Amino acid sequence: MKGRIDSYFGITERGSDFATEVRAGLVVFLAMSYVLVVNPNIMTDGTGMDWDAVFTATVLSAIIGTFVMAVYARYPVALAPGMGMNALFAYTIVGTMGYSWQQALMAVVISGVAFLLLTATGVREKILEAIPRDFRISIMAGIGMFIAFVGLQGSGIIVAHPGTLVTLGDFSQPAVMLALFGIAVTAFFFLRGWKAAIFIGIIITAVVGIAAGVVPTPSGAVSMPAAPDAGAFLKDFSIAGLDIRYFVAIFTLLMLDMFDTAGTLLAVGEKAGLMDAEGNLVDGNKALAADAIATVAGGALGTCSVTSYVESAAGIESGGRTGFSALVVCGLFALALFFSPLFSIIGPEITVAALLLVGVSMLSSLGGLNWKDPVVALTATVTVTSTVLAYSITDGIAFGSIFYALGMVSTGRGREVNPTLYVVAAVFLLYFALRTVYGV
Repeated sequence: MKGRIDSYFGITERGSDFATEVRAGLVVFLAMSYVLVVNPNIMTDGTGMDWDAVFTATVLSAIIGTFVMAVYARYPVALAPGMGMNALFAYTIVGTMGYSWQQALMAVVISGVAFLLLTATGVREKILEAIPRDFRISIMAGIGMFIAFVGLQGSGIIVAHPGTLVTLGDFSQPAVMLALFGIAVTAFFFLRGWKAAIFIGIIITAVVGIAAGVVPTPSGAVSMPAAPDAGAFLKDFSIAGLDIRYFVAIFTLLMLDMFDTAGTLLAVGEKAGLMDAEGNLVDGNKALAADAIATVAGGALGTCSVTSYVESAAGIESGGRTGFSALVVCGLFALALFFSPLFSIIGPEITVAALLLVGVSMLSSLGGLNWKDPVVALTATVTVTSTVLAYSITDGIAFGSIFYALGMVSTGRGREVNPTLYVVAAVFLLYFALRTVYGV
């Protein structure tokens, strides 16, 4: 049986082993476990949805998406309801635009179906293949910077400031001190060349946090899951009375999901060695299909769009190379259904070191860019900075594609660009126009 599993996932073939894959899966789960609490909090804030039902939907949709990714695409990538997707759902589509949460769920389902159709017809794969190598490196670096920034912000090391937008946090706060300790400990093992540096750092930081009283001791161990609001997307939907704003909301969900996933898969694929000789994702369409199926499942179960998580890079940095590590994440999410009190203690102050080191690894790719080419330099700078400052992978890709297309035309090299990329740039211009007009 072990040999068959090894052969199916290609564990030995990709230079990994079972222990490494399991460890990588644990790291990914711990790094993204905040979604178990944060997603229900955001989704229920102002929507009237039941927190326990959303929690169950969050876990089930993560299990479905990650399982399909693990077994069908065999990628070391985990999926869950997207941060940003949930904010768009709760605060814009329901809060600002005034649609019911049931109608918002239908928008998620429709965007997921459209996503699946674009995948089945090969459109999404053509888009990925149209992105040149230098632009891909820029996207990966932008995501790396974004991951590091998310970790530093979530842990309180970087905080908001009315004058400068961001500044250093209060280092006298126990949680911030724990985060800094975690970074130091993890960096020590990382610099010593330990493959399990991230995992060891998370465990040591959590133990020290509990001992110091910074991290709460779990209130219990077992909790029975509530039923999700499965099928609620059908309860308040009628095409009559829906205006153009609703379809703009669907389009926005589709764009965010499609390009967040594209950016994540390109970055993760590059680090995991999942690119072919032409620089395209091996079985990329399978990975894209897994993401689309997960979004449909998320909306049907009662949560927002489900997407591939950039925290998967933490598992790759820990040595994970196959879908078996994603299968481990899948199993841990299943356990979380019944042991949520135990997993709820893993906060951003514990995982910040993991995200920071992932950022270091992904940013190092910038060394491979041809900085003497002004178009490449401009595209990389715009992509990385806009990804972080706009707090959106999609917006980073959008600005990067527009400036790359403009730069190539301006320098008389327009014919060197894949025509699909011009279409992508035009769609992003429409995307920005619709967001401006309709406030999505």
